[in-house]
Amino acid sequence: MDQQIQFGRSKDEIVADVFPRLKFSTYQGLLAKNGEGTINKKYGFIVLDELHRTGAKEWGDRLNYLIDNQTENTKVLGITATPRRDADGIDMANEMAERLGYTNREAVSGKHIAINMSLINAIRMGLVVNPKLVSCVYNLKNDGSLDKLKEKINQIENIEERNKEIKEYERLRKSIDNAEGIPEILQANVKKGGKYIVFLPLVDGVEDEDGNVIGKKTGKEKIKDYEKQILKYFEGSDIKPNFHSLLGEYGDKENERKLEKFKNSNTDETEFMLVMNKLNEGVHLEKLDGIIWLRPMDKNSRILYLQQLGRVIYSEDPDNPTKDEDRAVVIDLVNNTLKVNWENEITNQDDIELLTIIVDWVEKHDGILPNINSRDKEEEGYATVLKELQDKYKKYLDGDFEGLESKQIKEIEEILNLGTLINLWESDLPNKIITNVQSQEKNCTYKNIKSFKLEGILNDFIEIEREVDEINGKTYIDRFIEKLERLKKIGVDVSKIVGSDTIKSLAEKSEIEVGEIKEIGLNPNEKIGVTKKNVTNVFRGILKGNRITEEQVKRLLELGISLEKKERDVIQEFIEKLKNLQEIGVDVSKITGNDTIKRLAKKSKIEVEEIEKIGLNPDDKIGAIKNHIAEAFRGSTRRKPTEEQVKIITEFGISLERKEKDVAQEFIEKLKKLQGIGIDVSKIGQKDTIKRLAKKSKIEVEE
Repeated sequence: MDQQIQFGRSKDEIVADVFPRLKFSTYQGLLAKNGEGTINKKYGFIVLDELHRTGAKEWGDRLNYLIDNQTENTKVLGITATPRRDADGIDMANEMAERLGYTNREAVSGKHIAINMSLINAIRMGLVVNPKLVSCVYNLKNDGSLDKLKEKINQIENIEERNKEIKEYERLRKSIDNAEGIPEILQANVKKGGKYIVFLPLVDGVEDEDGNVIGKKTGKEKIKDYEKQILKYFEGSDIKPNFHSLLGEYGDKENERKLEKFKNSNTDETEFMLVMNKLNEGVHLEKLDGIIWLRPMDKNSRILYLQQLGRVIYSEDPDNPTKDEDRAVVIDLVNNTLKVNWENEITNQDDIELLTIIVDWVEKHDGILPNINSRDKEEEGYATVLKELQDKYKKYLDGDFEGLESKQIKEIEEILNLGTLINLWESDLPNKIITNVQSQEKNCTYKNIKSFKLEGILNDFIEIEREVDEINGKTYIDRFIEKLERLKKIGVDVSKIVGSDTIKSLAEKSEIEVGEIKEIGLNPNEKIGVTKKNVTNVFRGILKGNRITEEQVKRLLELGISLEKKERDVIQEFIEKLKNLQEIGVDVSKITGNDTIKRLAKKSKIEVEEIEKIGLNPDDKIGAIKNHIAEAFRGSTRRKPTEEQVKIITEFGISLERKEKDVAQEFIEKLKKLQGIGIDVSKIGQKDTIKRLAKKSKIEVEE
């Protein structure tokens, strides 16, 4: 740009000169009367900044009308750091793509995306500055986080696991008790003469030192209270706070004036800009030394977290990288980095994204891998990530994916294949040579810095909480499998599990005592057979529930338990039941068509408890099953018992043959029995029942 154009001219005048046909509008502006003019015009190029805001209910319809009003030649560029809305989870980049004519499949596959890089990957690559994170460990105690963790630990069922986590918790608690408080943290990390944005909570009152809310106040009153509080934090130090503030009640012009004053201030005093729901996005302040979080967020505040964090994140200049001592600081006094569900974990998918970019870079550079000690910032960043990936994934080259789910295995295989394209796995990558950060020589001031993340005690807290959540958050399927695995370790043949089993009855089949069950932290009376039925029914789609993974199916098969539906062999089941009953002393030859197992056992004076011990249902209609098998044997159904099965049943004293009925002989036998109890059978008449005949001889017959 010609230097003459710039001198004595405002930024707006310069932009108007360079882009004479450029029109600015805010999303709110589309709702105003003059917004009609903006909506009804046609444009060659539309830039939608902060794209995630296009889904707002207030102006969404007006914006959609603007987009629909354009020609097919209009180009649209959407820019956002956070395309997915916290409020409803909708990805506005995908939504806008479909409105512009992409199919749903194209949008979901990212065909419309020009570039998509997460914050953590941009930091890993060295493309943006990496702010220093300082958290207030002591607040874990004050904000209830430590108490909540203890409650979670107490919910762990397994005694051994619970005791292990309690031990870790006590170690953590002692560290937190000895941690520094807010005054010490601020005094150690705020620069004298620096500039900081302080994000304040949106509450009706402020808290005093004891955590009590002080009344309902106006925004101005709350600002004054926080100013007093911050002054207390710096008592005894050489930091002299100078306060600025932005509030909705000031009005736009007043806020603009106050912001300019903050930006232009240049004194030995330390400048603090106190805001409530201001400066969240769309503002870049040069020479900002950091942000201070006093506004607590919850796990669903990911967008707000990243937007406020964005005040201290900017692209790195490859020729003049930020010195370590000049990095902005994020002083997180309310532990938002701990609470907010943001992408602070590097996933396999992140690594695929980065490795794809690096492979393209290598191909453009004639197959030469990036140099970790290069003076080119981009090349150095690529090489650093490449070394991370080599160290992380080389162990999978022999195909050992034990413990991983199929999705993870596919992702790792994709990474291995991408690495093969650039000979990554056979290359000997050098380490980074750390130069003297005090050197004044250009490009010798950079030193490797860790990704923006929690470390030390807070990281320990995360690890313990994640471990506890994993234990408590396991599906009932996981817990079922783990119980079986623990039972197997003490000698229980868990493959013998049936629907009526308790842990105790299952263990007794392998002669394992109740005491041993209790020693491994299990409840002997738990109906584990019912759980097995439920798991099986979920697997077969009969019941709704958590999807059973391939890994879970594999673990069950290793325990001798298949969830696949088997063709039921009723005859063999009948034989097995007879064997089990015979072993506890039941004379199974006495079986009749109306017998239940309980009734059959009673004939041999065997109690119900003995039946339940061998895992059988006392109310099972075993006599009806015998009749069904007999009918099958005689040819009335297609499923006939085999010769071997007939032989076994016969050995039990049970005949499946049809007996010819001898009515006369049966009549004689009945008369003999009646005569034996004193009935005069000579008095029998044509209409007599046995009861009426007995009455003639004054013999009582019970109903």
